[in-house]
Amino acid sequence: MRKALMLVLAMALAAAVAPAVADPYPVIEEPVLNSDTSWIKTGWGYQHEDLSFPPLNGEGRSWPTLMETEGYGGAGTPNAYVRMDDGELMALRIEFGRGPRADYAYVKASVRGTECSGGSFNLYDRRHAWDGHHIVEWIAAQSWSNGRVGLHGSSLSGQTAYWIATTQPPHLTAVSANALHSDIYRDIFMVGGIQNNLFPVIWTYGTGPHRLPTTAQENGTLQSDEICQQNQATRYGAGDPPQPQNEPAWAALRSVDDDWYTSHAAITYAPSIRIPYYQQVNWQDEQVGPRAVALFNHIHPDAREIVDASGARETIVPKTFSTGSGDHGWGRFHDRDLWSFLDIWLLDMPDAGGLYEHQIRNFFETRDDNWVQGFTAVKSGDTWPFQGTEWRRFFLHENRGLDNSPPTGTEATDTYVSAASRQNWFWYTRDSDPTSDVSTARGYPDAVAYESDPLTEDMVVAGPVMMQLQASLTGVDTDFFVSIQDVYPDGSVSHIQRGLLKASHRRVDPLRSYYDSDDNGIMVQPYHPHTNPQPVMPGEVVTYDIEIFPIGHIFRAEHRLLVQIHTPPAVDGLWGYTPTHHAPSLVTVHHDADAPSWLQLPIVALDDLQPPEALGVAPESCKVPGGFPCTAPSSLNN
Repeated sequence: MRKALMLVLAMALAAAVAPAVADPYPVIEEPVLNSDTSWIKTGWGYQHEDLSFPPLNGEGRSWPTLMETEGYGGAGTPNAYVRMDDGELMALRIEFGRGPRADYAYVKASVRGTECSGGSFNLYDRRHAWDGHHIVEWIAAQSWSNGRVGLHGSSLSGQTAYWIATTQPPHLTAVSANALHSDIYRDIFMVGGIQNNLFPVIWTYGTGPHRLPTTAQENGTLQSDEICQQNQATRYGAGDPPQPQNEPAWAALRSVDDDWYTSHAAITYAPSIRIPYYQQVNWQDEQVGPRAVALFNHIHPDAREIVDASGARETIVPKTFSTGSGDHGWGRFHDRDLWSFLDIWLLDMPDAGGLYEHQIRNFFETRDDNWVQGFTAVKSGDTWPFQGTEWRRFFLHENRGLDNSPPTGTEATDTYVSAASRQNWFWYTRDSDPTSDVSTARGYPDAVAYESDPLTEDMVVAGPVMMQLQASLTGVDTDFFVSIQDVYPDGSVSHIQRGLLKASHRRVDPLRSYYDSDDNGIMVQPYHPHTNPQPVMPGEVVTYDIEIFPIGHIFRAEHRLLVQIHTPPAVDGLWGYTPTHHAPSLVTVHHDADAPSWLQLPIVALDDLQPPEALGVAPESCKVPGGFPCTAPSSLNN
């Protein structure tokens, strides 16, 4: 008895002196509704009086549901608010009759802290993902739902669809995540270890998520929606303050890969994706970059059985990847394939269109932003990189030479002055091809250029690209920018791709690098850890394995391949590299038998059987459709 009494007293004393544990979230008050409100309180939140749930085709059957969650317009005119586990109300717009047969429900949600949704927005906050998880399960529990939900999105909504899928909602059946990035450090913020300060600032303070109810204000919803008003009034309160360390503009100041980047990288969570998966990424994406094919390679859904176009049952690994030339979302193959994708997984319909005949499809020179006008050709396969790829090396030579023959003796080196950001010819614009003689001129002291002879036949390139550069510096660091261009017979230059590397970030992890798909041990995409920068010994010839973003391009006969090496431009489309970070140096490029420098391109053969949309001819314009600009020959070339 005495021992028991002592135990009770000890527990009471411990409770008295223990520090209070603060509630991680504020107490969420119920909204105060107007006397003439249009909102009806329910067990799960609030429903607008105009929202009804019709039977599917008048037959009383329940609806398969497509869900999209984003931070722009989102549910700009909400007709439902669903309460999350922490009490916050997320804004939804629920509609019926979507899809080619009008037999899908469509739910569009605003991300926490945007438009009319409650709470606070913080970049890739895991609460956003779990909010989506909650909404998926809420949809599946509704009497109007058939219990199957598919996620779809492009750009921020594609990234959000991916994050939601990593929480593995039990009723999430399939996910289509497009125009997204795999690794926010390598793909956007610190490409090659070089700071991209422009796009993060633009996105944070300009084009990014609507932390104010912009769309609701424009369409008149805000004035009559007291829940939206009160969600806005309580945003970023004392219990859930802003997190500036998670804002892209500030997070991009981190110069090395660290725990923050790892926790905000989509690829970290790839093993959680076990459901059917669709992804589109474009090679000239001016916002999130084109490296997300690496993410696709880390997705391994569980095998599933489907009915193919012939009516036969087959077991597949249900993932597919579409890509091609063009900018952010160009071609929109994910929209073209969406309903076939959903029909297979939400309605158990056959794969009538052959979506799963191959896992990977690279479309060349898509003519417009909605695939309608077709494309030149397609290359398809089931591995990335494609099996059977020829990894052709183009060696740098003296006198600006570039060919497939390794140097056999001593060659004169080439030297350029780093730290000057003259080459801002990469300015992105979809509808015009700006020309600047100053910024595109070749043969000046701040760059070196190597150009092939005219090609004797078409050269189809599809896959990852790398350069092995042998160079010495007078300083202890420099920033390399390697650009690849297609030179037309008249001298016009079509800008195709680029790669970057800070010299002090040169270390390569061979275990995390990519190799060819034919098991020949050929490194095709080096992986730089970016965790422990090491200065360069001045004067020492050092090997730099430079990752160049993937390419899907046809270099045609009589065209020339041009490679340029210089300091990153001040402006690279919607990207911009901090000029003050470029350490000045004289950079000497070596390319002799003892220190060969080369560019490695993935050469493939187009499919023998091309689809009806394949036009088979080159675009009339020099510019890659939807992609980077074409510039006329500079009158200042040396």
